[in-house]
Amino acid sequence: MKNHFAGSVSGIIFLLSLWMMPNGPVMAQDPPQKEYVSRIEKLEQRLELKQELDGVAKELREQQFKNIEQQYVQAIEKLRNEQQAYKNEVQEKNLLIYVTWAFMAVVGFGSFFQIRRWTKDEVSKQVGDVLKSESDLVRQIIDSQALENRLKEQKSLLVISGSSAAMGDLEREFKAMHFKQVTSRLFHTVFDLDNNTFKPDFHEDEYELIVLNQLTEDEINRYVDKSQQAIFLGFSYEYLKNIKEREKLNFANSSFTLYARIMEVLKYRYITERH
Repeated sequence: MKNHFAGSVSGIIFLLSLWMMPNGPVMAQDPPQKEYVSRIEKLEQRLELKQELDGVAKELREQQFKNIEQQYVQAIEKLRNEQQAYKNEVQEKNLLIYVTWAFMAVVGFGSFFQIRRWTKDEVSKQVGDVLKSESDLVRQIIDSQALENRLKEQKSLLVISGSSAAMGDLEREFKAMHFKQVTSRLFHTVFDLDNNTFKPDFHEDEYELIVLNQLTEDEINRYVDKSQQAIFLGFSYEYLKNIKEREKLNFANSSFTLYARIMEVLKYRYITERH
């Protein structure tokens, strides 16, 4: 009887404990079967896609390697062709040079003395022709130089300068030109501006040619107006616009032109005096 009571109490306690639990008995629950299937399918699809992509990528890589390899093969072939063409060109040029040298060696050594003798004869002939055809001109040049030297030694020149500095400069120029009879005077020592006349001790007819050196326009005009000379030489670095009797004046603005003008006048007078 006692054991039957204890078992009843234990059963009652067990039932009460189940009744007091809010959610009923706790049991391990597995995910639904469809979810497993779906997951497995997705994973399998991904695996297949990955394998497929790997295969495609491998094919693409192989194709790309083949393309690159083909490009290199073509480039190497092109370079080899260009190299061969360059070698052929160099060989042709070298061959031409060797042939030319050989020809020059054969011909040159054989005819060197003939060419030298022909050149010497030809030059002598040309020089002879020039001297023969230009003998009159050569004599004229020699005679002209001799005449110039004689005029520079014999003809007297008067240089009338506007300042001491200008007078010194032209004296040095005439010395370099080898004129032997040159007299230098300052303008105020030969001409009186106040009275507009020559100084009493000045005689311009003693000189073959008068050079007016760096004078003003007024000084030149006054001097020429009172002078009996037919021609003068004017030396000035400036262009003088207001010269009255310009037909009597032949101007120069450099040592070279001055020398040429002097010789023109002296040679003209020399010729006219002889005739």
